Amino acid sequence: MPQIDLDTMALVLPRIPVEALPLYAIAGLHRGMLAGTPANDCQVGCLTLQHALAEFGIVSVLRVVQVTITGPDGGVRVGSLTPDWKDGAWTGHVLLEVPVMRRLTDPTLPQVASFRADVAPATKELLIGLMPADDWDVALVPRPPFMIQYQRAHEGYHNSWNGPPLRRHAADIKHNGLILANLTLELLGSPSLRSRALHAPYPQLHQRLT
Repeated sequence: MPQIDLDTMALVLPRIPVEALPLYAIAGLHRGMLAGTPANDCQVGCLTLQHALAEFGIVSVLRVVQVTITGPDGGVRVGSLTPDWKDGAWTGHVLLEVPVMRRLTDPTLPQVASFRADVAPATKELLIGLMPADDWDVALVPRPPFMIQYQRAHEGYHNSWNGPPLRRHAADIKHNGLILANLTLELLGSPSLRSRALHAPYPQLHQRLT
């Protein structure tokens, strides 16, 4: 297993509502896997989580957003409302929406924020927030004394994240998602979490755990 702070996860996961338990487990393991590595493309990170969730029958959707982190010493903005591709790189940012859990997660923002010491504490914890509505335009994730705001990209840019570089590496991304799903099964199948995981409303997860 990768170098992951399982002790911290063991303290946090028992407090998570059972319907969101798989997402927190997957996001926590993924974050541990990225520790000390160069910044991961947000699309790759979200697609990896998406594939892992799909192994348990949980549907998720990538959403193109502009992120604004504000705090006592100013703020930083990530992404764009009108992103495009320049020299093989995308100028936007995505998060992952999990409708059945009413949750949003941003697996790679901590790597971006780490370049700014004044806002890095805002992303110390897992970035998982509540969906404000099915057709939300703005979502807020409070991290006192910081506020993280997500604003959906303008119409016409919602699928702009899916460029040729991603399609070339689709098989590798899916493979990493499968690895992440297997690590999640190992974690959720541990004695301290298995009973709660079996109460989560996901039949495919139950089948994998039994």
